[in-house]
Amino acid sequence: MNSEINNTHGANRPPSNASLTKIASNLAMGSALMAISLAASSQETLFEEDFSAGAGQFSTQGSTYTTGGTARLRGGANDGRMDSNVIDASGYSDLSLSFDRTTSGLDFGESGRVSVSINGGSFTVLESLRRASGRTTLQLGSSADNSSIQIRYQTFASSFYEIYTIDNIVIEGNSDSPPPPPPTGDLAAIGAYLETGGTATTPDQFSFTNTGDINIDSLTIDLSGGNASPVFDPNGVSFTVTGSDNVGFSGNFGLSGNSLLTLNFIDFGPGETFSFSGDLDDSNGSYTTGADVMGAELTVSASGNPSVSASFTVDSSNADRAVVNIGGSTPPPPIGGGCGPDPTVASLEASTGPFSFSNIDVPSSAQGFRNGTIYYPTNAPSDCTFGVISVVPGFLANESSIDWWGPRLASHGFIVITINTNTITDQPNSRALQSIAALNYAVNLGNSSSSAIGGKVDSSKQGVMGWSMGGGGALRAAADNPYLKAAMPQAPFNSGPNDFDEITVPTLIIACENDTVASVGIHASPFYNAISSTTEKGFLEINNGNHSCANGGSNRDILGKYGVSWMKRFMDDDTRYSQFLCDVNHTSDSAISDYRENCPY
Repeated sequence: MNSEINNTHGANRPPSNASLTKIASNLAMGSALMAISLAASSQETLFEEDFSAGAGQFSTQGSTYTTGGTARLRGGANDGRMDSNVIDASGYSDLSLSFDRTTSGLDFGESGRVSVSINGGSFTVLESLRRASGRTTLQLGSSADNSSIQIRYQTFASSFYEIYTIDNIVIEGNSDSPPPPPPTGDLAAIGAYLETGGTATTPDQFSFTNTGDINIDSLTIDLSGGNASPVFDPNGVSFTVTGSDNVGFSGNFGLSGNSLLTLNFIDFGPGETFSFSGDLDDSNGSYTTGADVMGAELTVSASGNPSVSASFTVDSSNADRAVVNIGGSTPPPPIGGGCGPDPTVASLEASTGPFSFSNIDVPSSAQGFRNGTIYYPTNAPSDCTFGVISVVPGFLANESSIDWWGPRLASHGFIVITINTNTITDQPNSRALQSIAALNYAVNLGNSSSSAIGGKVDSSKQGVMGWSMGGGGALRAAADNPYLKAAMPQAPFNSGPNDFDEITVPTLIIACENDTVASVGIHASPFYNAISSTTEKGFLEINNGNHSCANGGSNRDILGKYGVSWMKRFMDDDTRYSQFLCDVNHTSDSAISDYRENCPY
């Protein structure tokens, strides 16, 4: 083809019809070959991490912090480092690593560095830069084809304030193999239904766990065989996902008639739990108990496997609950999940919860805040892991003003870090940064096998609390760090412009009716109103309370009940605590002068 073109151009005349035909034929053949090649080799994503849930698929060492959906590796005495989990690249070739990176403040001879280890070998440097910005794509080389790989990021710098920031990591490769056939294996699930509230308009709760060894594609609930002919009533209460545990749900509640509900999943893996709420009524329009649902059928389906079914039975210990078990002996999960016994008003208002607790001191060498204390459960079930909450004091106040939250929350199944700020005059923005630094400290300590909390911290569940300017800091932290699961500012103080309308973190604001320092009309109430109605939110005002009313004292029973319930509901996705937040006449308690919410949640 090239000689034909050269000859015609050399003659300074247009190509002949024969030449054009030959060119077109060759181009068509080339296009066909390219199409065959692309069909045989398709690029796929093997690994992704955006740090929206903390360190995610990386282990961290030294001064490494995950803040605002990015990973920040700082220099100093303990240079930041993070290593990915081992990534299986079997069946893939032409692997590439893409990520966003920036460096800040690095001096001559210092660098941010990314390396790769192949099949457990030594790490080979892919990029080492003093000044870096923007996104890059690096080829891993042919030796990484069909191998196991591990990625390492490190900073080499002398100062804590010299930073290497990483985000949006993607590893891609070409797959030369046809897609594998659908997996076969044991298809099994357990589930539970719970009537909550005892009214026909209160959301009822469902929870299902994949107890098999393959992914579930769909769940179908058929109520037609239920004792009381129960039906779904989406017009009364809409279906709402209350706990997803990273399950890939299609988002569609496929209701056929009023008795057949099908849920389709993109990725519902072994060991994962999916929960939702909806309204069930009996044939007379009244609420349904577990005994009324007994006889309804659950069917579980997976591609390449025959569907399996089983009927709900009433829970012998709770007539409001019905359970189902397909293909296994594992007991059905508690509705909403979480560790610990079913909550009651008495257990939530008590000075401590069901677990014993202990504490460890946080030294002044901690980075980002002055010092503090970590409280943690000591006798929870061995398979429990715990979300972590930071609690920050207010202007001119010390840790002692808020440390009562440590035992209160830890005894209900949380890791809690209460802190002293760098100075007692720090402003809300600084307190926000210190609250995140405290969370990072606790998460990193949880990654250490020698720590008392080693292996017990669930970095995907983080929350913030604070009083006065610490409460303003909690709001700022929630606005800037959407990966947080919950926030609870108490008598929050924040002056000047704010971006609280951008908060997507479920937030409960505690206010004091007669607060003359952070008056409700200037602070707490406008802050609540600024938070979007699409964000789960609540507002509790203590009757006749002054600025300190939200910081314990005689109000600890009320604060503890609502604080624990809020954190358990949104950090642990534990819907057993919804009953204390929704469908309750809160102001019937004389200690509460105002309560606002946007239930159901």
